[in-house]
Amino acid sequence: MRFLHFGTEWVQGAMCLRKQDHIELEYAQQMMAWLLFIETPERIVQLGLGAAALTKFAHRFLKRAKVEAVEVNPAVVVAARTMFELPHDDARLTVHETDAWDFVNDRANHGTIGALQIDVYDATTRGPVLDSVSFYRAVRACLTDAGVVTVNLFGDHLLVRNMKRLKEAFDGRVVALPEVHDGNRIASHSQVRRCRSARS
Repeated sequence: MRFLHFGTEWVQGAMCLRKQDHIELEYAQQMMAWLLFIETPERIVQLGLGAAALTKFAHRFLKRAKVEAVEVNPAVVVAARTMFELPHDDARLTVHETDAWDFVNDRANHGTIGALQIDVYDATTRGPVLDSVSFYRAVRACLTDAGVVTVNLFGDHLLVRNMKRLKEAFDGRVVALPEVHDGNRIASHSQVRRCRSARS
């Protein structure tokens, strides 16, 4: 196993050296749970690159999708490329070195994203660096009519506060999955009121 740390004991990402495109951390697996309920969308975006587990998985296994990651720290992009086997950009993969706030507020992205996964933390991991109602409303504006968003909540972020903000931005239609062993909680919202049945 190879782990990503930002100068603290907190794990920011992980990769199995023998299965480099698989998702190892349980919370990251939960962030992909939307695959049980909707077909692969045309555009999948990850806010916060980390060790690129979600980005690599989507690029490798979800062939019909254009996969994008948004990362403000160029050093994280370098680490993902050189130590966690993130491929270089191609026709289906783009890494944007920009701020997630600017990305979701860019009107060119509004109404275009089928799956938006949010995992934005700094080195202290005391809570999401973007978690305001206005941020989540901009996130919602980016989703297609059948779009879904998943958010990693971890650290001293006060789950109740973040869930309240998410529910305000998404008209109350937010669910939180059970906490995993490393303390992460995944919250999710789907634009569609009724999802199709889960695949077996």
